[in-house]
Amino acid sequence: MPDAASLKQPKYADKKNTETVSVNSAKIPKEITAVSEGETSGQMAAMFMLGTAYAANLGGTAFPTGTGPNLILWGFLESSFTEPTSINFGSWMAFNMPVMLVCEVLAFLTLDAMFVGWGRWRKMPPSSVEKELSIKKVVLRTYNSLGPISFHEVMVFTLFLALVFLWVFRSPGFTAGWADAMKNEANIGNATPAILIVFLMFIIPAKPKIWPFYDATNEEKNGKVQEPEACLTWEAVETHVPWGLIILMGGGFAMAEGAAKSGLSVWIGHQLQYFAVLPHSVIVVLIVTFAAFLTEVVSNMTTANIFLPVVRDLALGIGMNPIFLMLPVTICCSYALMMPVSNPPNAIAFNACDSMTTKDMVSRNLRRET
Repeated sequence: MPDAASLKQPKYADKKNTETVSVNSAKIPKEITAVSEGETSGQMAAMFMLGTAYAANLGGTAFPTGTGPNLILWGFLESSFTEPTSINFGSWMAFNMPVMLVCEVLAFLTLDAMFVGWGRWRKMPPSSVEKELSIKKVVLRTYNSLGPISFHEVMVFTLFLALVFLWVFRSPGFTAGWADAMKNEANIGNATPAILIVFLMFIIPAKPKIWPFYDATNEEKNGKVQEPEACLTWEAVETHVPWGLIILMGGGFAMAEGAAKSGLSVWIGHQLQYFAVLPHSVIVVLIVTFAAFLTEVVSNMTTANIFLPVVRDLALGIGMNPIFLMLPVTICCSYALMMPVSNPPNAIAFNACDSMTTKDMVSRNLRRET
């Protein structure tokens, strides 16, 4: 687990997919080129880079807090509708987890076909003993550099599990949640558990002075006792929190509220009533396809901020359930796989692999996107 006290190393990662790629991508090419040379090494490095970006983009769709578009949809649902919707953590995962797993398998098969060829793994010559020893040394050296598990890491992992538990069972739908018991006293949203966990991280020390975690330093032996640093410091928050995402989401919500107050949403709904002659399934296919290709040249969060108010007004104008359109559009906004500018994970993976060009990435991912 990441250590908040070490601010010089970018080990802090929020729930987004970008940091997952930035941590993994920095090491894969070096480990590959350490045991292989030539064109094959470059191809394998590109395959691992794209695989990391694919896994980050697709895997984030399975959880409501996994990607920026998911959070934007959640905010639109809470601000646009006074009545509770059927979307919660349990229903979201039940709907998107199987789709995510299928897409991950398809991504693996696509990478296998593009870089290796189906069935060619068996025909590849076995690696030499020297290469196997080199790989083993790289793994052992990386493992030993981690050091022993600290109280800080255990506490961060425990608080993270507690946060997931509070999110999932806040109001799961299949049974009464812990927030349902307090609905008459307070309006508890998804931000409540997050604020609670952050508050605990600010007050729990990273190195408590209790057995068996107590470690008397030389300063303490000399009478110069230093107060332990908390699991989370403001310096770490200021440096690693994606403030741009928060501002972008706030701007999208403000734009949607302004459209509703000015009557623009009503006007858009009337203009889009011509789609009522089409079957609902055809409307979903058209909207989702357009959103999927737009997000290749525009950031996924910008696409979500543009599309979600429009499809909400479209659904209300033609008598559809807005979630029937908004949810698939949100998921497709995370399928930005074709260009480096489509998504931060794509850009990180592209910059980490010297053997990959923009043309190669577009040509290979166009087939995957289709």
